[in-house]
Amino acid sequence: MDEDYPTLDDKYVLYGTEFSSSTAKICSYFNKKGIPFVERVVNTVVLKNFIKPRTGLKFIPVVQTPEGFILQDTTDIIETFEKKYPDNSYFPTVPLQKLAVLLLEVYTDEWLTIPAMHYRWNFPKYNNEYIQKELSKTTNPKYPKFLHNSLNRKVIEKKQKALKSLGISKINIPAIETSYIQLLGHLNNHFKNHKFILGNTISVADFSFLGPFYSNFYRDPYAGNIMKKTAPHVLLWLSRMVSKESIKSNFFVNKDVPSDLDSIFKKMAREQIPVLMDTANILNQWYAKNKYNDLPRKLGKHTFRINDAIEKRDVMPYSLWKWQHPYYYYHSLNELERLNLDPWLRHIDLYEALNTPIKTPLRKLDNFILAG
Repeated sequence: MDEDYPTLDDKYVLYGTEFSSSTAKICSYFNKKGIPFVERVVNTVVLKNFIKPRTGLKFIPVVQTPEGFILQDTTDIIETFEKKYPDNSYFPTVPLQKLAVLLLEVYTDEWLTIPAMHYRWNFPKYNNEYIQKELSKTTNPKYPKFLHNSLNRKVIEKKQKALKSLGISKINIPAIETSYIQLLGHLNNHFKNHKFILGNTISVADFSFLGPFYSNFYRDPYAGNIMKKTAPHVLLWLSRMVSKESIKSNFFVNKDVPSDLDSIFKKMAREQIPVLMDTANILNQWYAKNKYNDLPRKLGKHTFRINDAIEKRDVMPYSLWKWQHPYYYYHSLNELERLNLDPWLRHIDLYEALNTPIKTPLRKLDNFILAG
């Protein structure tokens, strides 16, 4: 019933949980933007009776507006509020910086799920007590404690089995961990000299990184211990990002992208881009035979590589919808603007990917991704 999930006249309602990296991303964004909101923790009852009927999906977070509209997906939520409150935009207008922000969102949202899920679900000795506590917040509150514990164990087992779909296995776990430690080191070096991802002004890229780095790599006990021991400058950045203090953007301070981010872009090019390009090829083949069919969430499996480790993972076309954001932005620029960007793109090994045509575009309709 709607009266169980009331709108507020002067505030937005953020439905989610601190256990969710996507919720953390939007919570930080609202605080920094100075957007008035309240949080409502999502449990199985809220998912079933409120979120699923209104969105068709059981995904969080969702934002309920004072008018009763429901927004889902962090990319859509942030883009909506950036248009609604343009005076303090966290999207830079300089093409180089904006393209960098859009690329990093693809990387953080769609690729860092691999180390995030590995460190959360593969270390039960260190994490399970914390996970049980967090999951109990999302279980039907009317259930007795013993039933909470039983249901939580089933969720944990299901999540551990689901790691295969991301391509996480004994074969590549050492490579996944090495890759993450490298990334953590890159960011720690970056934050020695910069307050935020783009330098000294906050941007959407900070919220994109904040999601997994706060919810998974900091709050989860095992990964959090790694960060606390090895990345003090990342911790300082996190403390700035999770505070409720609002921050004004100031892209006039610097119109460049810090060169110490090059290693992160090259990591993206080396690890994630081959998966995206192969996913696009598989989607093209599927669409040629299934033009009038609904697009499934998965299109079989394909191989991928992290460092020297090769494994198989599910083909996830949704990641291409995210990839379209930097791709279409780059191609919306005039010829001179692209020519100015191209030396940087070649340097970070992303020129070829952004110049590979999208043959099967994806669009979103009522929160569902459609092909063609």
